[in-house]
Amino acid sequence: MAVYQVRLVNPALNLERTIEVPDDQYILDMAEEAGIRLPAGCREGNCSACIAKIISGEVEQSEQKFL
Repeated sequence: MAVYQVRLVNPALNLERTIEVPDDQYILDMAEEAGIRLPAGCREGNCSACIAKIISGEVEQSEQKFL
């Protein structure tokens, strides 16, 4: 199983942290487990409250509608 280093940056929230996210987990869930509260509405990717910008790397998101 691959584990990715995900850097979370949000100056408005004074946030700049890196978390490990296994390829079978969601970033939002791993952030919450690390004590980081990220914007999230429906928790299903439908409302786009959790939208993020990818600075580098790639994301395979065939199961997602947004992000």
